[in-house]
Amino acid sequence: MSKNIPPQALDIEQALIGELLYGDKNINEKVLSILTEDVFYKESHRLIFNAINELSSNGKEVDV
Repeated sequence: MSKNIPPQALDIEQALIGELLYGDKNINEKVLSILTEDVFYKESHRLIFNAINELSSNGKEVDV
């Protein structure tokens, strides 16, 4: 029997992380207010998302 793999789109996750790193601050605030780390399949993407979210929540600039 094969193990079921949950739906994933790593390329979309990467694009979203890229937008949060380089995108418009106002849009990022809206995105961060909607999404949670649970939408990311890849652990490293969850970690990066959480770091971006924490910086933004503390009023700090997200900088690559």
